[in-house]
Amino acid sequence: PGVVLRALRALGGWWRLQRMSRDTGDAAPHTRRLHLDLLRRKMGIPRFVELRLSRKISNPVTAGVLRPWILLPATALTGLSPEQIEIVLLHELAHIRRADYFWNLLQTMVETLFFFHPAVWWISRRVREERELCCDDVAMERCSDPAVYATALLRLEEERKSRLRLAMALDGHQSRAGLRARILRILGDEQRP
Repeated sequence: PGVVLRALRALGGWWRLQRMSRDTGDAAPHTRRLHLDLLRRKMGIPRFVELRLSRKISNPVTAGVLRPWILLPATALTGLSPEQIEIVLLHELAHIRRADYFWNLLQTMVETLFFFHPAVWWISRRVREERELCCDDVAMERCSDPAVYATALLRLEEERKSRLRLAMALDGHQSRAGLRARILRILGDEQRP
């Protein structure tokens, strides 16, 4: 019964994500789509990436294996500066370049089949954290001021408290302590154990 319940939960999340991809009707401004396409080409991503807006989410969402898309919260356009939006888009493009959506699907299958094993959950949590850190590193390679990215994460966290969260969200489903450690890492003030 545990595998069936986990599988139903995973299918429900997938269905919700598919519905979100179809139901979101707000097109991103043309200049943002052109800028995303320029960033995509600079990062060496061969596939076109669609950019849309949603009022239902608070964190960016990236999905799709063959036809990738990025869904930005509508509040990002007014709540973040152009530099912050750019670095958030770079982070999401890093997920696409690394095929993280595909790997996340495989990871979810392993979690479903081996839901009973604590090591699977520990490893899975670490993989998700490392996935976010890798994308942070890619985004930071192209950012001159780490404070821009740190501030964007904080603003998105403020929005996240009352909104829908998904598996590929920018925060990586972290606790406040995890987000704090991530921001300290971005700012170059990593705490060593």
